[in-house]
Amino acid sequence: MFKMIGIFMIMIIIILLSYSGYFFSEKVINFKSKTSKEVFDKEVENNRFDKKVFENLKKENIEIESNSGYILNGIFIPGKENEKRTIIISHGVTMSKYSSIKYMNIFFERGWNVLIYDHRSHGETKGKYVTYGYNEKYDLQNVVKWVKKRIGKDIVLGIHGESMGSAVAIQYAGMEDGADFYIFDCPYSDFKEQLTYRLKEEHNLPKYPMIPLVDIVLKIRAGFWLKEIKPLDYVTKIKNPALFIHAKEDKYILSNMSKKLYEAKKGPKKLYLAENGDHAEAYVKNQKRYINEIGEFLKENNIQF
Repeated sequence: MFKMIGIFMIMIIIILLSYSGYFFSEKVINFKSKTSKEVFDKEVENNRFDKKVFENLKKENIEIESNSGYILNGIFIPGKENEKRTIIISHGVTMSKYSSIKYMNIFFERGWNVLIYDHRSHGETKGKYVTYGYNEKYDLQNVVKWVKKRIGKDIVLGIHGESMGSAVAIQYAGMEDGADFYIFDCPYSDFKEQLTYRLKEEHNLPKYPMIPLVDIVLKIRAGFWLKEIKPLDYVTKIKNPALFIHAKEDKYILSNMSKKLYEAKKGPKKLYLAENGDHAEAYVKNQKRYINEIGEFLKENNIQF
């Protein structure tokens, strides 16, 4: 009888652990993202851009095919006539291309072409799961191909990423390094480390056994191991110039992650730790300094701003 009770208890523990692993994996890869309208309205409400100005811009809705079978939804905004300088902007998790408009204006006002787009399972782009760069880096690769085909081979290309979008950009750059420069704003250096930190902060749960459980479920459901999403491994392969930006007091992704990435990056690089703001607020809380840092970074690398 006691043996049966023991077996029953073990089964209960296994079921509870399995459910916990599934539950937290769901929060990682299959959460409810904000709709395009929600992001657009919120950005307008927070005065991140002028709605009328944006709506009156000459722009083109574009669709770029992904390797995974879904279509990446984006907007291309041409700059000055025959302009070659182009910036691609990669948004953060739960957001959409409309959260990229605030960064777009930094470059568009100086004549640059701009492309903003929705990651898989965000905004108007389909896709079953968010994979934090595992699949998204190939999507960005296709966006780069689209831009170079559209503008020409003699393009001056930059990629700006925010939060998850910057981690995606790092993984793309470490794979292909297809842009002339990069701006990485508040990226995570190691997704497993970031997930462990958020698990503790949001749920007061330890690394073990939750992270190994979530790891197994993510591999089964979405096809990747946590160790495969480690921008720190990719950044060492980036040769072109990179500017790392992070708010010092970021409580969601700690600024130490950008420091680690900066230290690991070889070749031309710059680090700007913003005095004001929390996560993804380095620009909105330090606009003048943020733009100046970009200008100095580009000047140092002989790129016209």
